[in-house]
This record gives sequence, structure tokens and C-alpha cells, in this order.
Amino acid sequence: MSHPAKVIETRVVGIAVEPGTTPASAIFRIKIAKDGPYLVYGQPPLAQKFITPDASGVSWTFCEAQSFGLAGLTALCRCGHSANKPFCGGSHAILKWRDGLPMQAGAIEF
Repeated sequence: MSHPAKVIETRVVGIAVEPGTTPASAIFRIKIAKDGPYLVYGQPPLAQKFITPDASGVSWTFCEAQSFGLAGLTALCRCGHSANKPFCGGSHAILKWRDGLPMQAGAIEF
């Protein structure tokens, strides 16, 4: 049985998070490059996680699968075609991938 999550506002205007979410440190920043990757600053922890049901099959838990080390500015794939996921390999440019986001040239930062 699922319940709709109550949405709360964080200190970043326009970004909503689920209850229980801890806001990231101010040293971490993410920019969404138009028709390109996520640009990640500040070397936040990055891990692949799977959502799995608990023993009762009702609640869900997060199981960590793999951790990724970040060094300096990191570009993460958004187009889904990188050969080195989760990192950007430049496939978006080769394929002329378009994200369809209605934004001006440049990047959205949060």
C-alpha cells in the first residue's frame, strides 16, 4: 500500500524534497548543463542504491550497491548513452541529444 509523500520546501526555492531528506551541505553544487551532463562540484558522496522490499514486503529499504569516488568537477551522464556510466563520456554531443528542458542557454544551478 503506498501513501502519497508530503512535499516540503528546502532552502533552495523551487526544489521540493520528501520528508526525512537531509539538505546537502552548501559546499556541494549541481548545475544542469543545457543538452549536457550534470556538473557536480564539491565532491559529494555518490553511490548507486537499489530500493528493495523488506521482509514483510510492505516497507522499502535502500541497499547500497557501488560507491563512486569524485575528484574536482565531475560530469554525470544525463542522456543515458555514456559508456562510462554514471560519468559523462560526451555521447550527448556526438548524438546531438536534446534534453527538452525549457531553459535559456547556460545551466540551472541548485
